[in-house]
Order: sequence, then C-alpha cells, then structure tokens
Amino acid sequence: MTLATAISMVLSRAGLDTTNATYKDQARIYLNTAATGIVNLLGGKWWFLHKSSTFVTTKTITITVSSGAFTVGETVTGGSSGTMVVTGISGTFVAGETVTGGTSGRTGVITTAYDGSTSITLSSVSGTFTSSETITGGTSSATATFSSFTASSCVVDAAYDATNYPTALLINALSGAFTASETLTGGSSGASGTYSSIASTQTYALGSDVITPHSFVDVTNDRPLGATGMDFIDAADADRDYNADGRLWHHEGIDSITGKILIRFHPISETPGDDIRYRYLGRITDWTSSDDSTDMARWFPEELQPALWMGAAELYLQEKGDEEAAASNRYEHDRIVKAAKETNRTIWGNRIWRRQSLPSSGGFNYSPAAGSLTAA
Repeated sequence: MTLATAISMVLSRAGLDTTNATYKDQARIYLNTAATGIVNLLGGKWWFLHKSSTFVTTKTITITVSSGAFTVGETVTGGSSGTMVVTGISGTFVAGETVTGGTSGRTGVITTAYDGSTSITLSSVSGTFTSSETITGGTSSATATFSSFTASSCVVDAAYDATNYPTALLINALSGAFTASETLTGGSSGASGTYSSIASTQTYALGSDVITPHSFVDVTNDRPLGATGMDFIDAADADRDYNADGRLWHHEGIDSITGKILIRFHPISETPGDDIRYRYLGRITDWTSSDDSTDMARWFPEELQPALWMGAAELYLQEKGDEEAAASNRYEHDRIVKAAKETNRTIWGNRIWRRQSLPSSGGFNYSPAAGSLTAA
C-alpha cells in the first residue's frame, strides 16, 4: 500500500472526496498523527523501530566563509601551506626559519620541528618552487634539493551543516597542516574561506529519526564503546580537552537548531575517519506529498498499516462531529494494534517467561526458562 492509497482509504472512511487536494493534505497530517500515536503506545519499542546507522569521527575547522558554500565530500585545499619533499639534505633545518629556492626565489616557513626526514611542513608559501632547485634555510643555512610540494588539504564530511553551522567545517581526512589566516578553497564548489583553527570534534549529532541511542561500536578499532553519565565525564575531564581514542559515550542533549540528539565521546576521538556504528530506536518522520507514491512498508509493517488509516479516519470523523463513526474506527484501530503487540512480543524469540520470587525485595522477577531459547 502506498501513502496515496492510505490517504484515499482515510477519505473514503470519512465519507469525503478522495480527489480533493485540501482533504488529501489534511488526511496526510492525520496519518502522521496516527503514526506517532502508534509508535508511542510501546514507548517506541516496536520491532520495526530498532535500527542502526553509521558516522565517522571528524575534526572541526573553524573557518570564516568568504564566498560560496563548501559541499560534502569535496577536497578543500590550502593556499599557502603544505608538505615539501626534498633529497640530498645537508645540515639541519629548524622550525620557524624561512627556506628559499635558489632558482625560483620562492619562500616558505618551516612550521614544525624538523626531524631529519625528507618531508618538511611549510606555511606562508610564496609562489612555486622549481624542480631540482636548491633549498636553503635562512637561519640554519642547511640545504636540500627540492623534489615536490603538496598543498595541505582535507575532505568535507557528510555531517557538515553548511546552512546552520557554516563556520564549523567538519572533516574526515586531513593531509598537512593549515595555518592561521590561510585561504581554503573547495575543489568542486569553488567556495573559499579563511582558516582560523582546528580541533577534534567534541559532540556528534545523530540521525534526525533517532529517539533513543542504544549502543556504539568503533568499527575501525574493533571495540564497543561503553555508556556512561555526564557526571563521570565531568569528573574525569572537567575542561573536556583529553584527546585519545574514544572509549565511552554519553548523551549530551539535543542540538538547539536542528533538534538532533547529541552524544559525546570520552576521551575525545583524535583520529578523523574512524567508522562508528550505532543502534537506536527510531521514529517515523513526517510524511509529505513527495512520499505519496512510496510503499508504506518502508516505514510500517503490513500488520499495522490498517491501524494507520483507521486512526486517521477517526480524527477526521471527530472533526466532522460524527463520534459514533469515529468510535467504530477506534475499535478497529485498537484491535489491529493489539494483534501487532502480540507479534512484537514473540518476534524476539521463543521465550517462556516464568515468575520467580525475589527474597530481598519480596517482589517478582521474570526470566526465560532454561531451554526456552531457540535459534531462528
């Protein structure tokens, strides 16, 4: 059954014109309301609402966008920083000194302590060095032969929100090291902005359909992430600056703009690009006219679909003042939901629940009997 068919069913049961666009829009709203009501009957714990999704760890670049909008998946390149590869090194270069090409006259500043390798990180690069020219350190007088230069770059992550958070550029891959006030340019969008700083991402927004997150697994490092509370995190890392491999997670609240659930890792994950898988209870997002041709099995199992249009018809009939017909639809709605609850109870396996006394509390405990669990 498509959403359009469900809308027609609602209007038919309410005795309304099934071709009227205004009636259709209202029926769609009532279907959304009925769906929310059914989801909430079990606190969202229906079998078809147990879902999983993934995201990757990121770093956050603080940037002032000057033109255009960076797009997900594109490579963003720095205009004046990068990594220079050299050969034939003589002497020891030092951080902070300016190196100059003997032929091109181009310059760059070494940004990190030199460790004797053939790769040198530069900032404030002016122009283009010439292949095989001699590079000379302005302070150390060390020399080397220039081989190649690769500009610093990063890849924009799918979680980047250019509309609500344009200055927080989320990236999942980084090569080189950008420098303050450097101009960054999007490889496909052509957008540009001024770099300010970079840090490991503090919080992650989950999918818009998440009601309750259940568990997280760091797939890249093959380990589960334990759940903890905010009090523990505050006690362990009050200023929230401990960067390592994430081991724990906790609920951080909701995003004030998007309404998405936020979670935080502890320690803060310092490596971008690690795959994280999570399980959660999901909600049914509101349907729009663009969904009319979609099979409703995508959201609701066939067992429950009649309850949707019964519930929506009830709301329409109440609006019309026909309480008797509304009650009839409510009866059918409840009958279908009751049967679905039984399916929900048994779908988790062949379990026989036996009541056992709890000596310490005087209450009862329900647990599966030995031998009552069978493999599917």
